[in-house]
Amino acid sequence: MKKNLTVMLSLMLILSLLVGACGTTAAQGGAQTGAGSAGTGGGGGAAEGAEPLKVAFLYDSPVGDGGWISSHDLGREVVAAMPNVEVISADNVPESDGWNYMNNFAQQGYDLVFACSFGYMQDCLDVASKNPDTAFMHCAGYMTSDNMGNYFGRNYEAAYLAGMACGGVTKSNIIGYVAPFPIAEVTRNIDAFALGVSKVNPAAKVQLVWISAWYDPTLASEAAETLISVGADALFHYENSPAVVQTAAKHGVYACGQHSDASAFSPEYCLTSSVWDWGALYSDVVRQVADGVWEPEELWWGMAEGLVDITELNPVIPEDARARIEATRAGLKSGDVTCNPFYGEVVDQAGVVRLPEGTDASFDQLMGMDYLAQNVVGTLGT
Repeated sequence: MKKNLTVMLSLMLILSLLVGACGTTAAQGGAQTGAGSAGTGGGGGAAEGAEPLKVAFLYDSPVGDGGWISSHDLGREVVAAMPNVEVISADNVPESDGWNYMNNFAQQGYDLVFACSFGYMQDCLDVASKNPDTAFMHCAGYMTSDNMGNYFGRNYEAAYLAGMACGGVTKSNIIGYVAPFPIAEVTRNIDAFALGVSKVNPAAKVQLVWISAWYDPTLASEAAETLISVGADALFHYENSPAVVQTAAKHGVYACGQHSDASAFSPEYCLTSSVWDWGALYSDVVRQVADGVWEPEELWWGMAEGLVDITELNPVIPEDARARIEATRAGLKSGDVTCNPFYGEVVDQAGVVRLPEGTDASFDQLMGMDYLAQNVVGTLGT
């Protein structure tokens, strides 16, 4: 890219002219603005002469993934309906291409960029340092700067309830979990799920399979097949698609969805789904940037704030498990910390007490979670 300045400047000019027509597979990175899997939108009709706030969303998976990115794109639609806001998005952008896309958004005058994948974090920090007039919000990470905040949610609360659902229906006492990468975000979700299982069924174990991918329906399906072959009769996952739920349904096995409502993919065998509602968080950040009061905070919303929830419970869930799920959900929504899955006692695989009885996990403990709960079979990363 640095063979000579003239060539580089010419290429940059061409890219800036073509960016509206470029797909998300463009090597240099650009924002896709056409209709379909990614596009622009504006809401409410800007007042004549007023400059709209320009907001960009960057996605690592397809908009139609049926999970993680589908949930974020519903939030983008809420932003697009806001008055005097111009929205653009680019989906299915590999994390290795994130820097180019984020930098291009900033260079094109976008005021706010949402980077919706953990793997964009370091590049987001770097791009933010080079574009101080643009606000950046990174999802699921932990880095901040003068113009970069981060945001995520306590989706482990919903995983806890999903664990109760799976623990209630299992007959084999083998419950499978398909996991992407051994980072704290995923480990929290596994542990909360396992703790939910143990609340209703202390004899059940959670068997892990790692696939080293955020979005790979084929690998997720193969992992589900593996778990079913060793006797798992209820499944959960953290991969970005509904592939695990779909595969489970083919075998008459129950499963819980993750990120988006998976019941449409398995009406009979989906027990419930852990879901996001990003609209309120996204619109709140947009309003702050528009009003000039935004600060690079770390947002950490959960059920009490309306960001996280579960979908309707399948009637097959036994009444005692259902009652516990509903009571715990009500407590989480009201902010009762004693309903938190990480309100001790929590014991790890080695029998070490990680959280003493009556102790609520701190934010730092949650961010650094590097152990597996006692009823999990498997190790971190294998």
